[in-house]
Amino acid sequence: YGTLPGLACSAAQLRCLIRYQKTPAFRWCLLTGVFGMLAVLFKQNYLIFSIAVGLYFFWEAIRRKKFQPLAAIAAMLLLIPLGTSMAEKALYLGTKITPGGGKPTSSWIALGMQDIDAAEGWIGQQEAYRVVRLYTDQGKEVADEYCRDSIKDRLGEFMSDPGMALRFYARKTTSQWNMPT
Repeated sequence: YGTLPGLACSAAQLRCLIRYQKTPAFRWCLLTGVFGMLAVLFKQNYLIFSIAVGLYFFWEAIRRKKFQPLAAIAAMLLLIPLGTSMAEKALYLGTKITPGGGKPTSSWIALGMQDIDAAEGWIGQQEAYRVVRLYTDQGKEVADEYCRDSIKDRLGEFMSDPGMALRFYARKTTSQWNMPT
């Protein structure tokens, strides 16, 4: 539900980056962090924009031999977790429910790298059930370790056969773009 507001904040973040390129002022560095934080609050997927902007600022620091671009990275590294923790506190104050439950984040990556009959990269019910059972029976840390091991194994397969990895992700992307869910 935060797709459009998050995208708008990411676009504003990129706009601030462009403004920084024209006028390298500290306010543009700070605003990239602020809009990055807001984008991630709306939808965590928009962290990819902040990573890209951070890489750009890192490159700028090396290229220009100045510390100001590093301030933008510092702003993002401080503001994004700060915004997330403030949102969690506000949620707790309003509902008295502590956020943070559910499957480990690594499970979404691991499950998205699996081959199943339906299509590449779709989440198979059997593997998803295994992760949920691990989480329920043994805790989030055990489920996270299982998922991280699954990711390492799958990356090993991809590294040993890059053509297979390319075909897997090409079919995954094609099938997901063709499924309007």
